[in-house]
Amino acid sequence: MKRRTEMYEYADLVRIAKTYYQDKNCCTVVAMTHATMLGFGKVFHTMRRYGRITGKGGWLFNNEELKAELGISTEVIEGHDYWGYEKLGTVSQVVRRLPKQGAYWLLVRAHIIHVENGEIMDWVKSNSRRQVTGILKITREFQS
Repeated sequence: MKRRTEMYEYADLVRIAKTYYQDKNCCTVVAMTHATMLGFGKVFHTMRRYGRITGKGGWLFNNEELKAELGISTEVIEGHDYWGYEKLGTVSQVVRRLPKQGAYWLLVRAHIIHVENGEIMDWVKSNSRRQVTGILKITREFQS
């Protein structure tokens, strides 16, 4: 699979989702696109094959077969790999204590946030007070 060498901007992914795929509520697709460094369309169609319904969000970030097909794996660092009730701190607190190198997913109520090298790749601001319920470390199993 052809991988990108640079990250997409969040606004570009949302524009692509709305314009070409008539998709909204696609935070899992956006997070997976950042994690895999593939194009939005490739991730969108792969996730659809695994059961994601366009415009309906999705919990497919914890599907091991899907992640393996796209070339990544995840490890739960704290909390759960689903939207639970454990409070690990706010987005702002968690991002500050994450290592400045590496890729992570933060789970908050009804949303998933991709963090790359200490930078939030999402509409959520770095000073967000939303409660994080899970932290997953992403391991890329492909050559970048």
